[in-house]
Amino acid sequence: IWLVRVPDESAAAAKASELTCKNYGCQKAFSEAENHDHACTCHAGAPVFHDTRKWWSCCEDRKVYDFDALFAVPGCTRKRHSLIPPAASTEGESKLKAEAADLAQKARATTAAAAAAKAAAEAAKSALGEEVKASPPAPKSKAPDLPPGMARCKHYGCQQDYEMASNKPTACRYHEAAPVF
Repeated sequence: IWLVRVPDESAAAAKASELTCKNYGCQKAFSEAENHDHACTCHAGAPVFHDTRKWWSCCEDRKVYDFDALFAVPGCTRKRHSLIPPAASTEGESKLKAEAADLAQKARATTAAAAAAKAAAEAAKSALGEEVKASPPAPKSKAPDLPPGMARCKHYGCQQDYEMASNKPTACRYHEAAPVF
């Protein structure tokens, strides 16, 4: 004997009419008929993930270490359920815009200070009637002059001179490894 389970059409219809809330921290099923201004308990801010800790940006005092605990943190805002996901944190965007404006203002001030310093240098040159010359670049260090058949160990801190013929692991008495030429 085979038993066939016939799905209940009314339960399937009710499940199809349920919608899922997209507000931060809610994710509950709801029907539009039961939706009102205080139906959803959610978070006003987006989740923050830093190292192993997680928290809601609106509830920074409640930091947790796993996702189940993050979604168990009760919401701090009550409003209508929504089918539209919240936009990226406008609070975070406004902070970024403010920081960008501060950096731009500092850059303008630095540029103005550099221009003033250049103008002062030009004035000093014209007042003295002579041109200020830049110092020549520092000479690059050149390889040491060693007699033929000799080399210098390049191990940090050693710098001892060796005969190329004695290049073997025990050639350097000043460190354990072989000399590096």
